[in-house]
Amino acid sequence: MKGHLLTSCFYLMVLITAASRKEKAGGFDGLWLDWKGFIWQVKRKENPVGPGPNYFGMDHRNVSISKSGDLVLSIEEVDSLWSCAEVFSLTIFGNGLLLFEVEGLARELHPQAVLGMFTFNENEESHFNESDVEVSRWGQPDNPNAQFAHYSLADTPELHRFELSKKSNLHTFILAKHRGEVSFYYLDRKHGLKLPDVSKAKAFQRYSNLTHSSGSYRIHINLWLFKGEKPMKLNKKNVLKVRIKNFMYQPLAP
Repeated sequence: MKGHLLTSCFYLMVLITAASRKEKAGGFDGLWLDWKGFIWQVKRKENPVGPGPNYFGMDHRNVSISKSGDLVLSIEEVDSLWSCAEVFSLTIFGNGLLLFEVEGLARELHPQAVLGMFTFNENEESHFNESDVEVSRWGQPDNPNAQFAHYSLADTPELHRFELSKKSNLHTFILAKHRGEVSFYYLDRKHGLKLPDVSKAKAFQRYSNLTHSSGSYRIHINLWLFKGEKPMKLNKKNVLKVRIKNFMYQPLAP
């Protein structure tokens, strides 16, 4: 019994040491992220799954944290296959304000690439508590490169499409889920964690949220290929990597 106790203590010390090393390494061990005060799991799928369908997390470059603390998502070619990136929160969120800050170069994403920042509950029988901010041209270079999407009363989302600022160094997206409705805001500058003045938002849309529960959803952030198709080279500007500069959350009353 004493031997088992000593062995248990030894393994406990190993776990504590490993956690300490993980902290010193920037909070990333390849499977988990400690980013912006929340723990995130890295999605890894060696067979094609949605969205797309695509492969996810097959390359260490798919998900990383930069020295400046940015969450860096990248689509990488691995043995003639294309591996995409996704993380999702372990925290279950409720009614509140969600803020995402994305680097300006996101507007140059390859037309086949999709950047998604969204709420999702895999256990919901109806509509999954899903509200999305998406940056993509959906395979068509002439399409607007951003949209708000909300799943409310139908299996297909309500959409509001718009174009990201061509000059801004930072894109700010704010999602407010409360009181039976969801509001989306896009600003071409930094903004605090508060409801923006609608007149100053570059894009705004409000939807009914009667089918969503007041809480119980995770946050997902991903970068993937539309239809899972190999990205065709268009020009040197097109990128398959994006930096998420910040994420913040503030609870709101039910």
